[in-house]
Amino acid sequence: MARSIVMGLGKGKNLEPVDEFKGLVCFCSIRDEALQDEVLNKWDALCEDVGRDTLSSACILIAQSELQKPVMKNNGEVDLFEDYLKIYLESITKGDGDGATYFKNVLVPATKILQSLHDGTLVLEGNGDKTPPSLSFLRAACQIRTSKDIELVILHLLSHYEKGKTKSQKGEIEDALFDLEGIALWMM
Repeated sequence: MARSIVMGLGKGKNLEPVDEFKGLVCFCSIRDEALQDEVLNKWDALCEDVGRDTLSSACILIAQSELQKPVMKNNGEVDLFEDYLKIYLESITKGDGDGATYFKNVLVPATKILQSLHDGTLVLEGNGDKTPPSLSFLRAACQIRTSKDIELVILHLLSHYEKGKTKSQKGEIEDALFDLEGIALWMM
């Protein structure tokens, strides 16, 4: 039932990329119907928590980062994400993919990082002797059309920052974010 509702949204109604992403992750890449419903419920809860735009942006940014391709054509986001999801699922399971694994291990953490960047709640620990990079400046730079693409780099660096175990690893990422501030200023 849920599958027919989500997959049938395109019949005469506005269908946004986030709806197609939901269909790809929750239904096209999961065989078990009970698991489909479970992931769909988690997707909807995540949508309510962070918003449809943030979830859609996370999907697109992850695909762009991994495939290293820009979105080239109008509504090309769905094709880009579908290509990425196929490659991801084949790489982890040798062709027997599972969207639940992708949702849990990749999409949820990236979406949470992106949301905390947008909210301004993400705080870097700082290296002690250096001033930490200004995430508020980088967040503002992401809103400017000419420097929008740095959001991709920020998400990539912050996801590695969250995984960093040592102060030196986190310090290297902070240095890269600090350098990114200069690039963002130049792009503006």
